[in-house]
Amino acid sequence: MANGINEEKINSLNVELLDAIEQFNFISNRLDSCIENINSNIDGYGKSEILTKFQLIKQQLPNISSNISTYIDNLSKAVSKYKDNDVEFASILINNIVKLGEGRE
Repeated sequence: MANGINEEKINSLNVELLDAIEQFNFISNRLDSCIENINSNIDGYGKSEILTKFQLIKQQLPNISSNISTYIDNLSKAVSKYKDNDVEFASILINNIVKLGEGRE
């Protein structure tokens, strides 16, 4: 039964969001590599500033990934809820049609 949302688009969006999580993991790994290179190759005040900024960015990446995962879960719940509503509405509609038919007899 058709519902009020485009499931194909939601599924496509979920795949894109999962890809984004993978990209954030890739960025986190790249930051680790950059931090290691900076530690090995740079000295002075700028080094600590750069490392601090990279660490702050790195700390936020798991939060972003978690938020995206929550969004994916919420989208799945919304699709499920719409399906449940469609089934409930269909049941009510069929019962009302049956009642209308009984009144004509």
